[in-house]
Amino acid sequence: MIRRIYTGLLLALFVSLFASLYLSETVQAAKARNKAEPALSQLGSTAGACLAIAHRGASDMAPENTAAAFRKAGKAGFWGAEADVRPTKNGVLVCLHNQTADAMTDGRGYVYTKKWSSVKKYRIDAGRNWRKYDPQYICTFSEFLDICKRFHMVAVIDIKVPSEKIVNSKFSEKAVRDMYKMVRKKKMLDQAVFQCSVHEYLKYVKQESDKAVKEDSTLPKSTMWYLAQRISRKEIRTAKKLGCAGITSAFGVTRSMIAYAHKKGVRVVYYLITSNAQAKKYRRYKADFLVSNRKFSAMVGRKN
Repeated sequence: MIRRIYTGLLLALFVSLFASLYLSETVQAAKARNKAEPALSQLGSTAGACLAIAHRGASDMAPENTAAAFRKAGKAGFWGAEADVRPTKNGVLVCLHNQTADAMTDGRGYVYTKKWSSVKKYRIDAGRNWRKYDPQYICTFSEFLDICKRFHMVAVIDIKVPSEKIVNSKFSEKAVRDMYKMVRKKKMLDQAVFQCSVHEYLKYVKQESDKAVKEDSTLPKSTMWYLAQRISRKEIRTAKKLGCAGITSAFGVTRSMIAYAHKKGVRVVYYLITSNAQAKKYRRYKADFLVSNRKFSAMVGRKN
């Protein structure tokens, strides 16, 4: 009888110890995953971090704005991946830089005049190593977000909605608002940036964000970057006025201008980095984000 009690106690102790070790490892793994996931709300103290963003995905390895390019960016360790997002005629959001499908696919014509049932058949026939990934088709915005989520990359959404001078203003507005709603639906508001040069479109994003936060105070506010032709003090003030956390440009990104932006609480995004020497230069300048078709060693990737 005593032997059975003793055996039972030993067994209970072993089970307890095993459970304790398992739970400890599970907690540590969860912490590691959370650390790996990029939380935009925690970027307040990262001025000059030189975080790496894949330009239209890792477009030096696979055709731009394709699922293959976004996956390559994830595997290469980019902090974020940028995609050009635009709507089809019936509102399906797709990743494509140009207004027409001509340059990258065997399709022809303006994407916003074509229904998704047609656009989804367009085959990628251009870009870096396109034959290696053939057949490949236009990537949807939803698929892009899923890839970013899988690799813990920030989704940098370059809003490419047609001008309200070209299409019905309600069409443009709906497309922009739908981008926000999809990001919210996928629970990626703290893992996405909305970037655009059109003030009105950024205002639509802010309106959607303010409305969502009012409904649910636990939601993070949307992060927006103002895409400027050239960085200047005036444009930095404009970014601030629009409620943008950052400003993006290929021109006027000097050491003094970056310092001025930081003084105003605005992060600086520079594109396009084409060499490691250039990346080192902007790291010395304390740029916050560097956009490139490939990841250079001077650029900072994800922690995981």
